Amino acid sequence: ASNVVFVTYSSSNHFQESRKGIRSLRSVFNNKIIFYDLGLQKDQIRELSNVYNLEVRKFEFEKYPSFVTNLMGYNFKPIIMAEVFSQFKNYWVIDTSVRFFNINQHLNRFYAKVGILNISLFILKKTSLKRINLISRMLDYLPIDTPLAMDTTMREANRMFLSRSELTREAVTWNALCALTKDCMAAPGTEVRCVFHDERYRTHANCHRYDQSAIKL
Repeated sequence: ASNVVFVTYSSSNHFQESRKGIRSLRSVFNNKIIFYDLGLQKDQIRELSNVYNLEVRKFEFEKYPSFVTNLMGYNFKPIIMAEVFSQFKNYWVIDTSVRFFNINQHLNRFYAKVGILNISLFILKKTSLKRINLISRMLDYLPIDTPLAMDTTMREANRMFLSRSELTREAVTWNALCALTKDCMAAPGTEVRCVFHDERYRTHANCHRYDQSAIKL
């Protein structure tokens, strides 16, 4: 589908991986790419300017709270999703690690199904973690039932497809608001490493997946 846009992002220290991702994407698609500069060097920006149908956008950290500059908190990601939401009806948000190989046929069937059913989707692959992992303080900020949240299967957030609708508008808005609230997306004491106990699917493992947890909710 030619109207689908691919949105990605990188800082200078992940540019090598990002370069491979762009090469993989361009080997399959000619669709427009929006590349958010999270702190690239000048030579890296020049290199991107030579990529066909690619637009580099500098992420304007100065517009947002200072804690957004901490890239390990992943606050930038829901903000980017919100920034492009009003511009494009259908778009992918992909991390630098994502690769595309011979998937045109599968994606065309997927796009057709989305159009026929008139639905909006977040496409997130399941992880090895059965239940969602989050700091309970996140639930203080998001409008979701706590038991339902704790019973939700964790999914990856490195590649997502969004199609504009009221449902996705609500999801994107709440995730952006969480990203702009320090104790929602990355509360003090947040750790990625999980410590499981006997009831591994029913007890909190004292770990958190930042944007992955917020987006899944």
